[in-house]
Amino acid sequence: DGSILGGKPGSVLRGNQQQVLRPEFHAGVTVAYYNGGYIRGLAVDTSVERPPADPAIDEAIAWLRANESLFTAACPLESGVQITIQKRDLKNTEAFLAAVEACPPLADGRLRLTRSAHSFDLIPLATTKLAAVKAIIAELDEGLAVLCVGDSGSRSGNDHAILATPYGISVGDVCGSANGCWSFFGDLPIGPDALLELLRALKPCGSKGMKIDVASLATDRNSR
Repeated sequence: DGSILGGKPGSVLRGNQQQVLRPEFHAGVTVAYYNGGYIRGLAVDTSVERPPADPAIDEAIAWLRANESLFTAACPLESGVQITIQKRDLKNTEAFLAAVEACPPLADGRLRLTRSAHSFDLIPLATTKLAAVKAIIAELDEGLAVLCVGDSGSRSGNDHAILATPYGISVGDVCGSANGCWSFFGDLPIGPDALLELLRALKPCGSKGMKIDVASLATDRNSR
């Protein structure tokens, strides 16, 4: 109970998580959609129960449509709590980053821009994946902590908020923080391969917790 998966409705609601987890477990899984901007149970159909529209997002959509020359083709932009722009849909990434600074809700601080390996996200200033962490902590016994794993830990990355914490582990970019965004692997493995290494190294701790057996993780690496 209380576990949280990050993602967008299209990748989670109709994706592998619902298929892999048996239906009786769906009610106990909370999903933080849109970088933590919309939190619902896995059983909720978010194509029906949509998040309320944010006026700043709508304003940004209007600006992007007025600057369609930045894109290779018309992009689907939906009202809601986040705008995701795929890098492959941009004519020039650097030109987009320079131009988007003039987008009014971004320029005046109502929205901020985050990035991942494949996309840029425009999200409200108050939106953070830490909302997911707080939701988990509320369900935990005292003395337990939340292990956060992500691949975009740079200061502009969309995982930075949860990885720059004492229990944040990056399987990709890091940010140089002395207090979090750790990496166990160096250059390789990264992404899903590194995550699988971490999951294999998790061992039961007490009645409800888990811990990383770092020695076994290092042995797994040295055996290859």
